[in-house]
Amino acid sequence: MNLDDLPRFKALDPQDMIGHINAMPDHIERTWSRAQALPLPNRFAQADKVVICGMGGSAIGGELVAFALADQSRAPIMVNRGYDLPAFATGEDTLVVACSHSGDTEETLAAFAQAGARGAQRMAICTGGALRAQADEAGVVTWTYDYASQPRAALGFSLTLLLALAHRLGLARDLDAAVAEAVAVMRGQTAQYRPETPTGANPAKQLAAALFGRIPRRVRRGDTDAGGAPLEDPVQREQQALGALRGDAGAGSQCGRGHQPAGRPAGEGRRGDAALPPSIRRASRSALRRRGTCSSSGTWTSRLRRSAGRARAGWRRCFRRCAAATM
Repeated sequence: MNLDDLPRFKALDPQDMIGHINAMPDHIERTWSRAQALPLPNRFAQADKVVICGMGGSAIGGELVAFALADQSRAPIMVNRGYDLPAFATGEDTLVVACSHSGDTEETLAAFAQAGARGAQRMAICTGGALRAQADEAGVVTWTYDYASQPRAALGFSLTLLLALAHRLGLARDLDAAVAEAVAVMRGQTAQYRPETPTGANPAKQLAAALFGRIPRRVRRGDTDAGGAPLEDPVQREQQALGALRGDAGAGSQCGRGHQPAGRPAGEGRRGDAALPPSIRRASRSALRRRGTCSSSGTWTSRLRRSAGRARAGWRRCFRRCAAATM
């Protein structure tokens, strides 16, 4: 697909997901301001555990909040995806926040009812539906928002309401400045990521092109392959690749056991290498253009393709030697 074909973009995005994304800074700013005046019982401050219940797109905001506040929240925050609450979620020292965009997610409704049966403090965040009705009947505080979209497209609302809740409960330090900064940064980057911005200047399109036809895999420090050998640290790989881009002798050209793969001499990488991470390949492309050795994306792509075969063959031979050494 031509990523600069705007009519094709619109045809593949009938629900205007791009429009929702572009509007997210406004959603966050307005919701943050509004949330400061929403009702919040004082008794919620007694909670020393917070469980956020949600499914699918309605759980994304909770996951982001739990991650962002993990190093500062005085109370643990966890996300519960399912019908049943964890065993510790009981009593008034637990706050259960039910999040459902539609208000009709059955797993979230079941967990919400279970929290009531266990005597936990409860709160609901939704646009309406059965969750709003059950919360009103039980006298539970509900924070609502009105936005017609898929749950994932309403992230600016669900995420910001949860951040505001943590902020007002004192679970995190003052977030006013952080939210304002985030909104400013998002607005500043909007033009760079718009569909109208050509691929050569659009990091989102470049990432999409790098991932096309591939299955991303998350590699964490300490992970091993099927044979028990440690997988390459992605951070170390980026550093080695940067060295290769600068032309450092041997940088980025050896495997974890120190082998020099055939077909890839030390210092290779000045012309770009498809084996490098996408971010480094983009840097390589920029460097080539500054040197005047790459006048178009087509030239750059063909050069990468030619070097990729040599690089892959060399690495395969290297890893075969590594495997033989461990047998």
